[in-house]
Amino acid sequence: GGKTRVDRSFNVTHWGNAKTQKDFIKRQIWHAQSYEKNLKQNILDPVFIITFIFLTSAVLLPATAVYSKNLSPVLLSVAAMSPALLTIKRFGRAKRPPRSPVEGLLAYYLDFLYVMGRGIGLLRIAKRKFQNH
Repeated sequence: GGKTRVDRSFNVTHWGNAKTQKDFIKRQIWHAQSYEKNLKQNILDPVFIITFIFLTSAVLLPATAVYSKNLSPVLLSVAAMSPALLTIKRFGRAKRPPRSPVEGLLAYYLDFLYVMGRGIGLLRIAKRKFQNH
């Protein structure tokens, strides 16, 4: 082994966990900016795909409510299932089911906020790209 040198110039500040739902969404918007830097890698990432599907469904939903009432329930279902996939993944990693329906709903709500924040971040990336061209 080699020697490890501690250098205080590499210290980082951890801002802690989000205290409010709004802070959590803002953090996810910020994290989504990493998608822009590594788009080729992220396109195949399951969480990116789920976020993109959620975003696409949510963006198209208002138009389909007006122009294609048959498609609206499908898009609403797809948008609702997107965070559910993350919730299933969450409990799969924990190797246990939710301890109660409330725990499952709270986990789903957190994942809904997650994909909403990441989706807003993707919209901001798209807006920047569109404005620059």
